[in-house]
Amino acid sequence: MPGRALAEGYLKSTITQIERRFDIPSSLVGIIDGSFEIGNLLVITFVSYFGSRLHRPKIIGAGCLVMGVGTMLIAMPQFFMEKYRYEKYEKYSPSSNLTPNVSPCHLELSSLSPSSVMGKSQNKINDECEGDASSSMWVYVFLGNLLRGLGETPIQPLGIAYLDDFASEDNAAFYIGCVQTVAIIGPIFGFLLGSLCAKLYVDIGFVNLDHITITPKDPQWVGAWWLGYLIAGLLSLLAAVPFWCLPKTLPRSQGREDPGSSSEKSKFIIDDPISYQMAPGEEMKMVEMARRLINIPAVALGIFSGGIVMKKFRLGVFEATKLYLGSSVFGYLLFLSLFALGCENPGVAGLTVSYQGTKPVSYHERALFSDCNSRCKCSESKWEPMCGDNGITYVSACLAGCQSSSQSGKNIVRNLS
Repeated sequence: MPGRALAEGYLKSTITQIERRFDIPSSLVGIIDGSFEIGNLLVITFVSYFGSRLHRPKIIGAGCLVMGVGTMLIAMPQFFMEKYRYEKYEKYSPSSNLTPNVSPCHLELSSLSPSSVMGKSQNKINDECEGDASSSMWVYVFLGNLLRGLGETPIQPLGIAYLDDFASEDNAAFYIGCVQTVAIIGPIFGFLLGSLCAKLYVDIGFVNLDHITITPKDPQWVGAWWLGYLIAGLLSLLAAVPFWCLPKTLPRSQGREDPGSSSEKSKFIIDDPISYQMAPGEEMKMVEMARRLINIPAVALGIFSGGIVMKKFRLGVFEATKLYLGSSVFGYLLFLSLFALGCENPGVAGLTVSYQGTKPVSYHERALFSDCNSRCKCSESKWEPMCGDNGITYVSACLAGCQSSSQSGKNIVRNLS
């Protein structure tokens, strides 16, 4: 359970690192992210039906082994792929009081008119957005996450049913609440581990870090995304050991009803469908992380306190249903207040507003190239947003027409042409 919850949060925090490392489109990233649920759905019916007739703890232990192997399989491409390569900008007009400047704008050798460059952009933009993956090693990540889904399947239905069958009625809800609380809190540690590994270079241990010229603040930076999967996989393998030592049945407490009725109660034990998708922007990552730090402990506290209430007041099935219905209605009423919140969308040059920022740009008029970047060999597919002094957001420093870029401390200064 800890390894499963840890890997769940860690995958969401490294999904953008995987996208950049394998140079794959967002459509493949969505398939990789959803492969866990695909593997879960493939066997959930068979495990739930036949699992109760077999040795449930050993089935859960086998699932932990499969999940551990799948988690480690996700990290295997790092040991077979070539070293990560990133673009190095050419030096440009060094300054005495700043670090050496680099030029985000690679000038064309032959002068091109703005109209010819914009025409070239319109012909290439669709092809670049629909580009294929540069490496097929992402298949291992897909298969590893698929195995994680297969291995995780018996944990929830068989584990909760095992607790409900052999624990006393007073303690069953409390034990199940503890299990669900661990499942909710686990992704927090996954996010923390992902944040730590993101600060380490992707090829740490394979290259000399003194020769690396980019920092975690660089848009091309890729962290050690694979390291956390090795840790989570090892935890899953270790978690399988105790399950193999448990007996098939345990002594039932006196007055315990027939275990066949536990399936009816288990129907009311549901998961909170939280999506841990991380946004690509750095500011959005901070907002998302703050939301998780508020949301996940609240969900864990609700599950844990619900187990205590069930134990203290000895609520039956119908009383628990009424409690769940009342709390859900109250929660949805609180969510209605979110409609009063909102923020204005920023103007992006060439996408939503013109480069002068004077008028909106319609769909058929959208062009990322203009007079200020007509001589730069800029990529239309790279999203490296930067803010200008005029309040307009540019897709990248190159498309903004920046002729130099320098760094002084933690501040990056870009000089427009």
